Amino acid sequence: MYDIFFHCIVINNNNNNNEYYIVKYIRQLIFNQIDVISNQLYPSSAAVDDDENHSQSKRRPSSSSSLKGRDIIKLPRLEMISKYGIPWDFIRHYLPKDCNQIVVQRRKRVITQYCYHPNATLDTLIHLVEWSIGIDFEWNLLEKNREKIINQEILEYLIKKCPIVDGEINSFLNDAMNNACEEDGHFSIIKLICSIKGVQLESTSTIDAASSKGFIDIVKYLHENRTDFECTTDAMNEAAKNNYLDIVNFLHLNRTEGCSKDAMDNAAENGHLHMIQFLHENRQEGCSEYAMDRACGGGFIDIVKFLHFNRSEGASKRAMDMAAMNGHIEIVKFLSEHRSEGATINAMNYASKNNHMDIVKYLHFNRSEGASTNAMDWAAEKGHIEMVKFLSEHRTEGATIYAVNTAVYEGHLEMVKFLLEQQRIEGQLSAAVRHAANNGNIEMLSYLVSAANVTCESYYLLDALDHGKLDVFYFFHDHFSNCKIWKIMDYASSNGHYDAVKFLHFNRTERATTDAIDLASRYGYIDIVHFLHENRSEGATTDAMDDASMFGNFEIVKFLHEHRSEGATTNAMDDAAKNGYIDIVKFLHFNRSEGATTKALDWASENGYIDVVKFLHEHRTEGATTYAMDRAAKNNHFQVFQNHSTN
Repeated sequence: MYDIFFHCIVINNNNNNNEYYIVKYIRQLIFNQIDVISNQLYPSSAAVDDDENHSQSKRRPSSSSSLKGRDIIKLPRLEMISKYGIPWDFIRHYLPKDCNQIVVQRRKRVITQYCYHPNATLDTLIHLVEWSIGIDFEWNLLEKNREKIINQEILEYLIKKCPIVDGEINSFLNDAMNNACEEDGHFSIIKLICSIKGVQLESTSTIDAASSKGFIDIVKYLHENRTDFECTTDAMNEAAKNNYLDIVNFLHLNRTEGCSKDAMDNAAENGHLHMIQFLHENRQEGCSEYAMDRACGGGFIDIVKFLHFNRSEGASKRAMDMAAMNGHIEIVKFLSEHRSEGATINAMNYASKNNHMDIVKYLHFNRSEGASTNAMDWAAEKGHIEMVKFLSEHRTEGATIYAVNTAVYEGHLEMVKFLLEQQRIEGQLSAAVRHAANNGNIEMLSYLVSAANVTCESYYLLDALDHGKLDVFYFFHDHFSNCKIWKIMDYASSNGHYDAVKFLHFNRTERATTDAIDLASRYGYIDIVHFLHENRSEGATTDAMDDASMFGNFEIVKFLHEHRSEGATTNAMDDAAKNGYIDIVKFLHFNRSEGATTKALDWASENGYIDVVKFLHEHRTEGATTYAMDRAAKNNHFQVFQNHSTN
């Protein structure tokens, strides 16, 4: 793009009177950059276009590439309309004058898809409809994509065009009506649909939806103009919940459906004091204890006080529990001083978990519900050291091993030290050690080993290897080298831990088994196979080459053939054929003597590996069973089936 600006400067300095040519030149420069920029952004699509095996006539632009106008007009199936939403002033030059040159169903589908294209305009849509004489829209498709129609002019146009069938609910218009009530609040859409004579609509949820979204003009209009439209108590309930006082007042004065206790309950939960006052003064439904409970949980002390002094429904123990959990100290105090429901142990437990020290202290010194071990356990898990110290000093519930385990997992070393040294929590620490090891927390491990006198388990080593924590692996060796947990070379080999295999070989005396090479061969760890072959004496079995063949590890197959003497069995070629590894099948045939069984050709046929089938037919004598043709036919491998028929 710098080159473009440079050219512009040069032109402006030397050709001040040639603005027309300057604009034309700049435009050409910009369009010439489209391919360059597209290829930089989407190199994979550029590679496809440059492939000499793709003729110009067969090339399709990638969906992720940039296109010029001359590329777009060549797209099949009128995609310049449905996919790119090109305006009429452009596409009219490339559409056939006789629309019948394009099949009706294609025109119908494309124009329908254009309606919900983000670039669609009413002008282009009208021209397309006029060009494509006598077609209608695919209304089922429009219904499915109703929410994508973002152009209001187009939506209104479609509403006017929508066919009406007496006695049947019109799904498209019904969805348009509901969407206007639930999402965008387009009053003009509502009035337009309601003005259509004979239209049948679902009428039970429309006012409810408009009320819940605060569309007062729609609520009033439907009430005044559609007497067939009913609503439910959800209308006032949801309006109260969302604090639409004007709608609640209108429904109260003009409708008879009323509301339920949910209206005041939900208003309290969401902190709408004026709504609660209105409902209290004008409605009879009242509320439930849920109202004060949730107001306490939300920290709405004005509502809590209003309900306490003006209503009789009361609260439950959840009120103080939730206020404590969420840190609302003033509400906790108010409830404690003015109400009798009390709390449960959850109040202090959750206040401790969320580090609300002022509330924990208040509950401890002023209430009798107490706590459980969850209080310290959860505070420890979250790393709230001062909270844990307070509970340890003033409470007797204590903690469990959960506190230590989770503190270790979260890396709270100071917390772990306090729990083990001051709180003196006892219990099995194997989970804690495992957490520290898996997290690679050497500092935590060092403390646990030195202060807690933990022992080492073999699965610690395996976890360390599986998590790639070699430093942890070495740590355990430094501290537990005398433990009988180090016979793990087979495991390290089978899971590709090359550094661990070398470490064990040079630092330990425990022997491995033939599983080491066998499993390393199976899973393709050729560096480990090399190392074990050159440095160990345990050897291998025929499973090594058999499994390497089965899993397609060709380099290992060749290495074992050239350097080991265990050999293989017929399983090697059978399984290589089964999985389509033609290079291994050929190698075994030309270099080994174990041969195969009829399974080789049977399985290769079943899985459709025609190159393997042809090779086995031409070079092997084992043949196949009827299974081969049966499975090839069942799996639609026609070439394989045909090959069997001619051999």
